[in-house]
Amino acid sequence: MFVITDADLVIHDLEAKNKKLILSFLKTTRPDGIFFNIKQGFMSKAGIPDIIGCYRGRFIAFEVKSNKGQLTKLQSVILRLIKQAGGICEVVRCLFDAKNLLNTIPE
Repeated sequence: MFVITDADLVIHDLEAKNKKLILSFLKTTRPDGIFFNIKQGFMSKAGIPDIIGCYRGRFIAFEVKSNKGQLTKLQSVILRLIKQAGGICEVVRCLFDAKNLLNTIPE
């Protein structure tokens, strides 16, 4: 169980800042999990969540957004498909959201 602090509730205006904080935290979950930052570019597939990984044997994905960021239609479809396939995924805007999601996964 991850402890939630007041600092975890901070939502930054820049998505990149939120992503950096969340990814930094996720790297501390080992050996329970492993996570990767998915960079978008020429060789990537559009709509794939920003951070994907495996935590306690479950596929998990985080679509990181800023305080005003919205999902595209494609991102919504991809998140729905991940859930239909048995994966866990959510939109996260701060460390609080990421910890809450991880806390729902049984040990």
